[in-house]
Amino acid sequence: MHRALNERQPADLEALLDEDVDWAIFWPIDLYPFFGQRRGKAAVVEVIRQIADNFRVHRFDRESIMLGVDSAASMMRYSLTALDSNRPISPFRPVQGPPLDQSPRAGR
Repeated sequence: MHRALNERQPADLEALLDEDVDWAIFWPIDLYPFFGQRRGKAAVVEVIRQIADNFRVHRFDRESIMLGVDSAASMMRYSLTALDSNRPISPFRPVQGPPLDQSPRAGR
């Protein structure tokens, strides 16, 4: 995923997403309105495209993963840089926002 974001190739992820994906990124949506919860492949691909247009991924850590028969969920933490200002977006710089977490769930 981070490669697709950094190379601005969100289409690379389309084949991996279920049509009924339920995706959430927890971040203040008043700062970045394209974050929040999305349902469906098209909506998730659009969010990925907007992330790629605004941020560069420097590091990500998978904090947890849960697998079910027809579903999966993952909590991840990202270290990002805003492309327009080249400023880091970090959990240790609360003025710039909290960390980016995502929880994609494919299928149900």
